[in-house]
Amino acid sequence: MKWSDYMMEGSRRVGCNLDSSRHFAKQLTEAGFTNVHETIYKWPWGSWPKGAKEKLLGRWVRENFQDGIQGFSMAFFSRALGWSKEAVEVFLIDVRKDMRDKKKHVYLPIRVVYGQKPDDVQHGQANPDVAHHVEADHTQTEHTPVDHTQSGQA
Repeated sequence: MKWSDYMMEGSRRVGCNLDSSRHFAKQLTEAGFTNVHETIYKWPWGSWPKGAKEKLLGRWVRENFQDGIQGFSMAFFSRALGWSKEAVEVFLIDVRKDMRDKKKHVYLPIRVVYGQKPDDVQHGQANPDVAHHVEADHTQTEHTPVDHTQSGQA
């Protein structure tokens, strides 16, 4: 999707990497957290999925983005990429059309990353500020658990 490519480029130009969540597990590990876990959920973007639960989630994702896309886009497109406000608005018309196109099957990756502070492990206590357990999201469509303590990934 062209929009996401432009968003990524605009964010990089202003020093704000929109895909920084890809590095959260590594950053937690480097900061000394232990028992670091990462789960990646794939949420559909739009009402194209066949399952009722996935279709509803896809509608929520689409509606949230459609309602906020001008706000998400304007600063990056105008300040970082040099577009005029009018050019952004015209471009977003096509983006919104694409969002409603059921032929386009797009997923939005949602990452959940959590770990345990090293002091808590040493003392055998749980810290209420650190999520130790993430319950399965009943709205997920697919997920890929990644256990960074077992796989040696950091």
